Amino acid sequence: MMAFVDDAPFACDFEPDNDAADVSGPEVYPYADFREKQAEREREAVKDAKGHPTAEDPLRGLVHLAKVAVVGRERISELADRPISWVWDYIATSGLIVLLAAGPGCGKTTLLFLLIVARANRGAPVKVLGYTMAPSPDGTFIVVVENEHSDESAARILRKSCALLHVDESALDRVILVARGNVRIGSPAWGDVETLIKAGLVSDIVLDTLARTAPSDANDEREQVEVFSRIAQAIELAPSPDKRPMCWTAAHTRKHEGAPSLDDVGGSTQRAGQADVVLLLGAQRTADKLSSVKLVFAKVREKDAEDWPEPVEYVVQKSGVVVVDAPESDDRPLEQRILEHLELFGPCTKTQIGKKLGRSKADLEPAITTLFQERRIKTDEVKHGNRTYPGFAVRKDGAA
Repeated sequence: MMAFVDDAPFACDFEPDNDAADVSGPEVYPYADFREKQAEREREAVKDAKGHPTAEDPLRGLVHLAKVAVVGRERISELADRPISWVWDYIATSGLIVLLAAGPGCGKTTLLFLLIVARANRGAPVKVLGYTMAPSPDGTFIVVVENEHSDESAARILRKSCALLHVDESALDRVILVARGNVRIGSPAWGDVETLIKAGLVSDIVLDTLARTAPSDANDEREQVEVFSRIAQAIELAPSPDKRPMCWTAAHTRKHEGAPSLDDVGGSTQRAGQADVVLLLGAQRTADKLSSVKLVFAKVREKDAEDWPEPVEYVVQKSGVVVVDAPESDDRPLEQRILEHLELFGPCTKTQIGKKLGRSKADLEPAITTLFQERRIKTDEVKHGNRTYPGFAVRKDGAA
């Protein structure tokens, strides 16, 4: 028999008398209690080695909090000044959970797979519904957990999506497809996905749908918190912030016709609250047939009121995805078009100009620089609601 006294084990060749009323000598701990006391002593040793929190160093000795906390103006300002790295222009940055919600037959899977193909694309960035999608980093994979369709059906949708976006099918070399595999969050297979994320090999995770990948009741509020918490924990397993994967997931709404609201999302309190970006899809029908889909950006990150993405109505045709009422193509120099817009509408932000002309901020940058060099525009303030934003206006008098 082996017993433990303080820190050291000692041999004992007799069975203790459990009925003894008073046993003198050193205190004897059960094994589990000994390990807990040993762990506690180790924790205290770490604290003693690094000291205790002070007003000058509030994280001193707090080994766990210090790993995740940011303290002070200098560090916070450094983070705030970092440029935004868009995955989907103006809509989503890396490491976010994006929720696509719609009724049955309203185009969730279609849009989800278009986003997948745009991310897997190895050529020049393509636009999805007018917004540029950045290709995922080299050497990474997109893990698609497709529990709504069979593997054959999912494969056909992926190939069709490549054709719709005019993306080479070599993009599919970077897709790991798990269809009807009964993969649920927290399962052993999900643990393998987490291992891939930890290795920095996953750029995107796709869950279609949340109800079929959730480990339990997908509409229970408390369970929703746990599901999204597990997804967020998986994202944080990435070896560095720039390797955190996106998570694109689809969910059902209670409303099948027209544009839904956040309240129409099943388990809406937690689904809408836990997701970083929420896209709502509504069916536009003519004679009981789906004529178009209207997408509403119900919740986005990194947005001020002045550049919140406008709703998009689109049609999926054999030739591609057509945005309804999109601006007609204009081959005039971009500088001329910017000046015309500022003449008509007065001072505008770069985002407002980009939306009207159908161009990204990066596209506008060279033209705006040229107009400044030619002294044809100037900086100005743009008021929107109770806030003021930096913008541009036409220079009338040539004054600096």
